[in-house]
Amino acid sequence: MFRWTCCVAFLVLLAGCSSGEEAIPSTSICGGLPLRDEALTDLDQVLAAAVAGPGELAIEPVQDGQFYGVYREPWTDEVRLVASQEELDRDQSLRDIVAPDSMDWDREMLALVGEGQSHRWYRMRIAEGTLEVHVGRPTACVEAGGIRAGFFVWSYTRVYRIPKVDQARLVVHEGLFRMPTFETLGACGEPEGPVVNGWSDSPAVVSTPEGGFRMWFTGHSNWMFDTSSRDGINWTPDGAEEAHRLSFSGQPSSGASSKPSVLPRPNGYWMFYATGFGSTSAIRRIVSADGLDWKDETVVLEPARNGWEDGMTIDSVSVLEHEGRFFLWYGMTDSAHVGRLGLATSDDGLSWTRVGSAPVLEPGPRGTFDEQGISTPTVAFRDGHFVLWYTAIYGGVERVPSNSVLAMATSHDGVKWTRATHPLLFQPIGGFWVTNPNAVVEDDGYRLWYSSWINGQPAIFHSRCSW
Repeated sequence: MFRWTCCVAFLVLLAGCSSGEEAIPSTSICGGLPLRDEALTDLDQVLAAAVAGPGELAIEPVQDGQFYGVYREPWTDEVRLVASQEELDRDQSLRDIVAPDSMDWDREMLALVGEGQSHRWYRMRIAEGTLEVHVGRPTACVEAGGIRAGFFVWSYTRVYRIPKVDQARLVVHEGLFRMPTFETLGACGEPEGPVVNGWSDSPAVVSTPEGGFRMWFTGHSNWMFDTSSRDGINWTPDGAEEAHRLSFSGQPSSGASSKPSVLPRPNGYWMFYATGFGSTSAIRRIVSADGLDWKDETVVLEPARNGWEDGMTIDSVSVLEHEGRFFLWYGMTDSAHVGRLGLATSDDGLSWTRVGSAPVLEPGPRGTFDEQGISTPTVAFRDGHFVLWYTAIYGGVERVPSNSVLAMATSHDGVKWTRATHPLLFQPIGGFWVTNPNAVVEDDGYRLWYSSWINGQPAIFHSRCSW
């Protein structure tokens, strides 16, 4: 899944109203800007020129470039100088930072440089007693069907060992580039919603025997709730209500991933969801007779300690029963936030065996709508083949994705997938990001529920689609 992570800064950009794969007209907001690769080359040249000369410092962060002070908001765009060991010891905010044993405090000091993940390069120089830290910050200008936004920024602190200086300053060089644009398949109608009020995210929807729908979703702080609807648009309750908050083994639900998968069973429901990060992440199964009170939580899949999953986080899941077997597609995200999909199968829903030793779906080639990651799968079976809906991420820089769409792929075996030629849906007008699709197949098409960030919080939308 794409997790709505608590991040340090959210940079909102402007947008226009263009679609299609042709170049954006020059009259649009982003039309006169270079594409990403050209902009990055230009930005690198600007930085090199800014520090050229005898004062340039060619140094690496101390201790092999380890990051320190994760999530220190004040340092996102700041340089702080530390002149002594006593200062390190005295300031509790510096408790994670360790000076090298060979540090000569009479002649040297530490420079703490706030690094947002949008920063591409650091170049340094010392001029007249001032440390200048020049930063390149690529920024995407996004246009595709309405207002579009920038990206989340995480903040880290890098620690550099430098000669003594009197002061320091950070110089930020912006590198604005335009994003690629894509036509959609034209299969889905306009987004309807938000269909659930308040903070609502990650819908898991199933059809009911009575002809309606039931949804499980995450509210604020990852509490999980349920709601019901006759038409899939009007829900009762219409938001997160305490009486509909799920109970896991007698305790209020919390800590589940942003993309659960619910599978109706003859005696109730199974829910599969992801928890944790990195090696501690896992997919868990929990069961319920009524969809509100859940019990018998069991870990069913953890990241493999070798191969392509090593060091990655399991963060989303979709489970399907087909011809007496259970199929579990799971999203894996690496430290650069690039997602891939794996597959495991089971005869009982508890013991799972991975299929193959590689992802079943990886990011597409550069310039495509899923070039930077694939996540939050949901899968159905129709007319002899599996259909996959997923979040496709594209257009960002290194660790910072800038935009997403919903996309489709089909497969005869669930392993080898053929992508659709175009994305399926952009985010709603006024929304940022689109993710967490959940599909219900009907006779004349399918219904999609999905998340988008709007008015400062995630919300659930709905679209009717045709094949």
